[in-house]
Amino acid sequence: MTTKNIEMDLTSFTPIGIDISKLTFDACIGEQTYNYDNTKSGFKKFASKLPDNSWCVMESTSTYCYRLADFLHEYGYRVSVVNPLSVKRLAQSGMIRTKTDAMDARLIKKYAKKAQLPIYNPLSPDIIELRDLSSLLDAEIKNRTAIKNKIEAMIQMTQPSKKALKRARQTVKYHDKAIQEIEKDMDAIVKRSCSEAYEKALSVNGIGKRTATLLLAITRGFTMFESPKQLIAYIGTCPRQYESGTSVKGKSHICKMGMKNIRSTLYMCSHSAVRYNNTCKALYQRLLAKGKAKKVALMAVINKLIHQLFACISKNEFFDNNHQISLGI
Repeated sequence: MTTKNIEMDLTSFTPIGIDISKLTFDACIGEQTYNYDNTKSGFKKFASKLPDNSWCVMESTSTYCYRLADFLHEYGYRVSVVNPLSVKRLAQSGMIRTKTDAMDARLIKKYAKKAQLPIYNPLSPDIIELRDLSSLLDAEIKNRTAIKNKIEAMIQMTQPSKKALKRARQTVKYHDKAIQEIEKDMDAIVKRSCSEAYEKALSVNGIGKRTATLLLAITRGFTMFESPKQLIAYIGTCPRQYESGTSVKGKSHICKMGMKNIRSTLYMCSHSAVRYNNTCKALYQRLLAKGKAKKVALMAVINKLIHQLFACISKNEFFDNNHQISLGI
């Protein structure tokens, strides 16, 4: 499995820290900080000041950074889009209390000098469509759930409004139709752009169409990560210990640094996996027998599913439910 998210250092390059917002961005070039409009003309003015060996580093803040990242990549500059939490921790470690856009740009530059940075590569049109449709699908599902909850609350009333109930039920039907159409669009894109990986993902017992599509969208067809551990850390299902010395023994919990929607989807998959995936079922029962909480056991099942997915896709093999348990995968 190849990766397009190769990490490199800045030894032979000049780091440029960029703090970007909806309308403007601040860039730390050398010892000076400059402010530009977050527009095509602003990008050109910024690029005219860049040294040839510049490496531009910015935080992944909503969707504001990607137009500039794509522009710089197109013009041949090295670009990295980094996790805002990593930069925030650097500020905390240095006890930096002042927060301005210019200060943030300087801080990002300081972080760039110390970190191993991922090289940014623009998403393909199909992956962009999958990403945006996935976000829209998540919103539609949340809206439908909210209306269903409202209907349930109205039904519990002594005399609910018949007109309100009718409108609410019509709205649920509207969301049902929208969800079906979005899922149909996503299914067509996946089959067109990464059909082999999609089929291998679906072969894993417990993984459904929506989960497979979401994972393909966030991993660029499973090319962004070299190992299942990297994806587990990215999604945020890795266990986190809370211990210090002999007196502090806190409960283990997951490190929620990833995407809530994909974690929720995988959590639902884990319930299916403990019934129909032999290895996951054995793991779940073994952990429960050791006294582990059900949620802890289900998180272990999620991570096992991710390992199984990686094994199938990297080896280009379909999942074998009976063979997996004999190998302990």
